[in-house]
Amino acid sequence: MEQALVQVDGLLAAGRWSDARQHCSAILSLWPDQPDALLRLCRIAGKTDGPAAALDRIRRMVAAQPGLMDVYAHLGAALKGLERTEDAAAGYARAIAIAPVDSAEIHYNLGNLLRTTGRPAEAAARYRQAIALRPDFPEAWFNQGVALRSLDRLEDAAVAYRNAIALRPDHSKARINLANTLVKLDRHADAVPHYEAALALGMDEAAHHGALAGALETLGRRREAEAALRRGLLRWPETTEFHGLLGRILSSQGRMIEAEACYLRLANQPSCPPDILISLCGVDSARGDPDRSRAWCERALEVDPDSEVAMRNLLLNLAYQSHDPAMVFAEHRRHGDRFARPHHAEAKPHGNLPDPNRRLRIGYLSYDFRNHAVARNLLPVLSAHDHRAVEVFCYACSTISDSITASFQHHADHWRPVADISDDAIADRIRADGIDILVSLAGRFDGNRPLVCARRPAPVQISFHDVATSGMEVMDYLVADAALCPRDSAERFTERILRLPSFYITTPLRHAPDPMPPPMAVTGAPTFGSFNNPAKVTGEVLDLWARLLDRLPTARLVLKYLDRYESPDLRDRTLSRLAAAGVDTRRVQLMASVDRMVSHLALYDRIDVALDPFPFCGSTTTFEALWMGVPVVTLPRGTMVSRWSAAMLKTLEMTDLIAGDKDEYVAIAARLAADLPRLSAMRSGLRAQVRASPLCDGPLKARQMERLYRAVWRRWCAARGS
Repeated sequence: MEQALVQVDGLLAAGRWSDARQHCSAILSLWPDQPDALLRLCRIAGKTDGPAAALDRIRRMVAAQPGLMDVYAHLGAALKGLERTEDAAAGYARAIAIAPVDSAEIHYNLGNLLRTTGRPAEAAARYRQAIALRPDFPEAWFNQGVALRSLDRLEDAAVAYRNAIALRPDHSKARINLANTLVKLDRHADAVPHYEAALALGMDEAAHHGALAGALETLGRRREAEAALRRGLLRWPETTEFHGLLGRILSSQGRMIEAEACYLRLANQPSCPPDILISLCGVDSARGDPDRSRAWCERALEVDPDSEVAMRNLLLNLAYQSHDPAMVFAEHRRHGDRFARPHHAEAKPHGNLPDPNRRLRIGYLSYDFRNHAVARNLLPVLSAHDHRAVEVFCYACSTISDSITASFQHHADHWRPVADISDDAIADRIRADGIDILVSLAGRFDGNRPLVCARRPAPVQISFHDVATSGMEVMDYLVADAALCPRDSAERFTERILRLPSFYITTPLRHAPDPMPPPMAVTGAPTFGSFNNPAKVTGEVLDLWARLLDRLPTARLVLKYLDRYESPDLRDRTLSRLAAAGVDTRRVQLMASVDRMVSHLALYDRIDVALDPFPFCGSTTTFEALWMGVPVVTLPRGTMVSRWSAAMLKTLEMTDLIAGDKDEYVAIAARLAADLPRLSAMRSGLRAQVRASPLCDGPLKARQMERLYRAVWRRWCAARGS
C-alpha cells in the first residue's frame, strides 16, 4: 500500500489528477476507508471537481473517517468555495477540535476565511493561535499584519510584518506592507529601505515606485525622490501620479520650468485633476505672476466647484495683487458662503459657564507649532501667559515636530495632536474640552484648518496672524493694530477688529552676529537688497526698483531667498524685467544658497538699505533687517497684507521710512543712500531700540492679549445673560 501511495503522490506532483484519482480508488477497493487515500481524494476533489461535487465527495469521506482532522479541513475549504462562511468555519473548528496541537495550518485557513469576510479581529486571533503552535510560520505572521492594520493597530501590524520578513527575507509583499505601515506611522526613514528591498525582489509596480518617492520627498531627500520617479516613468510614462509628484519635487527646488512641464502634461488632458491646476497656480505665484496664478485657480474651480483648496489658493493669490478692496471682500465672502455656511447648521449649543471673571480656556488652532514665522510670533505670548487667568490648549494640525514644537508643548497646559482627524472631529474635541475662546492662527496658509471654526466649536472665535478677513460670519474677531487696520481703511472684514497698541511680536534673534558698518562706507556706493520670497517680487515691484537704480547709477541690488535664485527660470525672469527697464544687470546680484540662520543674518552686512515688496510686504524679513541695523523702506497699500512692515516701523517711531506712493518710495530710499551717518547710527543702535520695543516684549503682549480675551469673553457673557 505504501508503494501505491508513493505512486499517487508522484501523479499529484505531475498534475495528473485523473490518474491519481484512479489509483486512490484502486487502493480503497482493497483497503476501504484507508485514511491516506481518502485525504488524497479530498485534495483531488478540491482541485478538479466543481464546488458542489467536491463537497459531496468530501462529505462521504467525512462519514467514512469522522475522526480524521484533515478531512474536516478539506470540508471547510469546500464550503468556503461555496461561500458558506459559517459552515466552513464550523468545518475548520471541528478539524481543530480533533487535533488541536497539529492545527496551525487550520487556524491559518480559518483566519483567512474570517479576514476576507470582514471579521479582522477574529482573524487576528486565529493567526495568533497558528503562530503559537508554529512560530516559524511566515504567512501567518504576514496575514496577521494585514488583519491588524485593518484594525488600525499599526504598531502591532509592523511587528507582525517584521517577523514575517525575519523568517523569509525575500517576502516582498511583507516588505511593501511594512513600508506602507511605517509611512502611516510617519516613520518614513524606516520605510525607505523596505520599499527599496521590495523593488529589488521584483515588486516592480508603479505604485511602489511612487510610494518610495513620496517617502523620500517627505524626508527632504528630493534628489533621490526625483530619481525614483524618473525610473518609474521609464516603465510607466503615462502615470499621472508620477508627473504630479515630480512636479511638486521640482517646484520645491525652484526648478519652475521643469515643474511646469510636468504639470502642463496633465493640465492639457480632459480629465486633469484640480490639484494639478492648483500646483500651476503655485508655480506662477512663485514666479511673481499673480495674474496667471489666479487664472489657474479659477480654472480649478471650474473643474471642481467644491475644491476648497482651490478657493483658498485664490484668496491667497489676491494678497499678491493690488485689487479693489470691495472685490477682495466679495471673494472672501464667496468662500465663506460656499464652504463655511453649510456647516453652520452643525453648531451645537455651548455649555460654557457664562462667568465673566473665571479662568478662561483658550484654544490655539494651528498647523505652525514648529520652526515657522507664525510660531515665532506666537511663542513669546504663549510662553508668558498667566496660567492663573488662562488655561492654554494647543490643537496641532501638523505632524512636523522640532525644538520649537517642544517649547509649545512645554508652555501649553494641554497638547492636542489633531493632524490625522477630520474638521468635524477637531470641532468635537474643542467642544468637549470646553474651550471658551478659539484662536485660529494664519488660517489661509499652509495646512491650517479654518473650516473647523465653521462648526462654531467655541462661543468666541478669533482670527490671529492672518492677512485678511476670513470671510466667515462665525469668526467673531480679528486681531490687528491701528497701522494694520486703520479705522478709515476701505478694506472690509466679516470680523470685528480688535486693535492692540501694537501688533507685531517675535522672539529676539539671540544668536545673530553683531551688525557691521554699512558696506557703503567701504564701497562708496549704496547697495539695496531684498531677502523676500520671490512670489512677492512681482513685475510691478521690479519696475519700481529699476526706477531707483536709474536714479542712483552707482547703486547695486542684491536679491536672495533660500536657494530660489538658483533657478534659471527665476533668474531670467528677474534680470529680463530689470533689463527691460534699463538696468545694467551687472549691477544686480542674485544669491542662491540655503544658510544657517547666523550666516543668513550676516548677509545683511552686504546691503545698506532693505527694499520691501508690495502689496504683500515683508514680515519676518523686515524684522530680521531691522535687527541687523538695516532700515526698511516700505509702501503700504489699501490692504492689511501690505502694512506689516509699516506697523513695525510705526512701533519704532521710524515713520519717515513709510512711503505714501511710488515716487516717495524712491525718494526715501535715495535719501537714505545719501545719509551715511544715519545708516552708521542705525547699524550701531537699531538692535537695542528694537529689543527694548514692544516688538520683543512677550510679557507685555501676553497681558494685552489676556485683557483682550477677557473683554470679548465678558461681552459674550453679557449677551448670554440678556
